[in-house]
Amino acid sequence: MNKRILFINLYFEMGGVETLLLRLIRELQAKGFYSTVLLLRKAYDPVLLAQLQQHATVFFLSDIATPMPSRMRNRLGGDFDYIFVTINYALILGALLQQFVYRSAHLLAGVYQTELFCAPVTAGFRHHQAIRDIFRDGLPDRNKVFGNDAAKAHHELLLGRAFPDAPVVPLMIDIDKYCSPSRARLDRHKIVSIGRLCDFKTYNFTMLEVVKSLRERGYPVTYHIYGDGPDEARLRTAIAEQGLSEVVVLHGPLEYAHFQDAVSDALVFIGSGTAVMEAAACGVPSIAAIEYSTEAETYGFIHEIPGTSFFEPHLPYPRQSISDLIAKLLAYTPDQYRQIEVASIQRVQPFSPKNVVDVTAKALLESSPRRVNGLRYAVSMLVWRFLSKKLGV
Repeated sequence: MNKRILFINLYFEMGGVETLLLRLIRELQAKGFYSTVLLLRKAYDPVLLAQLQQHATVFFLSDIATPMPSRMRNRLGGDFDYIFVTINYALILGALLQQFVYRSAHLLAGVYQTELFCAPVTAGFRHHQAIRDIFRDGLPDRNKVFGNDAAKAHHELLLGRAFPDAPVVPLMIDIDKYCSPSRARLDRHKIVSIGRLCDFKTYNFTMLEVVKSLRERGYPVTYHIYGDGPDEARLRTAIAEQGLSEVVVLHGPLEYAHFQDAVSDALVFIGSGTAVMEAAACGVPSIAAIEYSTEAETYGFIHEIPGTSFFEPHLPYPRQSISDLIAKLLAYTPDQYRQIEVASIQRVQPFSPKNVVDVTAKALLESSPRRVNGLRYAVSMLVWRFLSKKLGV
């Protein structure tokens, strides 16, 4: 098999989607799918980008953008069999490329965030309607690739119709990379989170109250946060205002190669996305924090939650206090704690590359060739952005 894929992503900084793409592209290459990656912003982690370039050709939009389809084709490359977007705005760009440059390519969208293509349409964000419309009505259902059942159900709910033919392809975790993890240097009071500091990862803020509560109960816990993002300054201020600067540490961005080092001595990992699953693969008891939640809540340790969804806001499981779960973990005997470590590793085995890559390839091969009228939705988005900027609607 010799197929070519054009992936379109926002950037290649350290993040769950980026590390997922790295694994996905590597595994697909072994199956005969060869990748080119188009990044909308020139923002990247140098180490992560270098790893990507071992398996894919990489372009930045600012270096190749042109209104001439023939020139775009020459700069970006010949034919592609698939255009696969992983960010909401990229769906309209992908549709334009399919409509005017790569007319035989199948256009697909990977849904790896809870509200990626169904974000609320509010004042200042009316252009979200164009994204909702192109995903719901323009993109064939077979080409909507969801990372889990909850994201699919959430999009169906907010967009007002079912997507019965849309495939669910589980997230891919590099299980073998963390084979037989060492946990000899365990710090019984260290809590770790790794991920972007952004709006839907609200646990970065709600965990501050958890730290205060646990310390007031006599547990000398510390909280170590790795990552950067638009909420970093606000989080730093919140930490200082709550008097937690000595026990809550913002480490900044983490190189992906050092992920295991950062979590190897942690009592527990708190997070969402692929990071919470990778931490479990490292043998760290992992609590999936509910995204968008205004409280420090979870559905439980990752090994206790069934299915392929762990952190979405509307799962049909009772919510639990993260503070209470950590206190429970602190009270465990060494043998009880070891059982949680083993259960964590076992829980994420279905997400290994060998189990996921064939499902991904099947979704690509069975996708629809139907073209999407990208120009129609691009005009709609530009009009709404203009009105929002000029009139504040």
